[in-house]
Amino acid sequence: GIGWATDLGGLQAKLQYRPAGTEGAWSEIVVTDIQDMDLGARGRITGYSADITGLNAATAYEYQAVTSDAEGEYVSEIGQFTTLPDDNDFSFIVISDLQTTVEDGYLPYLYSLSGFLSESMEPYHFAVSLGDMTEDNSAAQWRNMFKVLSGHYANSLTAFVPGNHENTGDPLYQMFKAVTNLPAGVDDEIIGNTTGSFVIGDVCFVLLNTEPLSGLDGADMQAEKQAFYEAQKAWAKASFEASG
Repeated sequence: GIGWATDLGGLQAKLQYRPAGTEGAWSEIVVTDIQDMDLGARGRITGYSADITGLNAATAYEYQAVTSDAEGEYVSEIGQFTTLPDDNDFSFIVISDLQTTVEDGYLPYLYSLSGFLSESMEPYHFAVSLGDMTEDNSAAQWRNMFKVLSGHYANSLTAFVPGNHENTGDPLYQMFKAVTNLPAGVDDEIIGNTTGSFVIGDVCFVLLNTEPLSGLDGADMQAEKQAFYEAQKAWAKASFEASG
């Protein structure tokens, strides 16, 4: 899925896409998955999410996000992504804990991606981000992150997973769900226990949330932790089996 966010609510939205490098007409998806999140002191943000289906494997596409109101349309810059191959010949990276309170705090990560990784590794097909993208999950900190990293995220495939910092003051992860393409979908009913799964080629990725009970002690909590992790293992096993 492709997601984006605005400061304003009450907008109409659509996603336009086409094969990269073409001058043909845009295919268009009217966005119905819109989440307007008002978290009081943590700020307000509106998230939009759309899934594109029927794309060819290992093919470059370009896209643009369009929001509109009575005053007119607001069109994003054109982004580009390449769909994953249809076999098992792919590579990925795992990242986490970018948390910072200031805009410049995200620059080292950006420099690592554009410098070290691009020079020392073969191109990777996608990234899995294991959470803690902000320090306290405020709308202002999410804006700081996207100011620095929006160009990167707009042109690369990334699966976002929530960490404990995304849970700060927001136990239902509403802010996180509004600004990311959560692998299990924005209406994940069990985000407090599990995050989701996806399949690429013959590989099934199962993403578990092991954070809810960390740092808690006591005899009763030990039993609860054991039950929680047993449920996690059962869910992971079921996900693997369902993937075929």
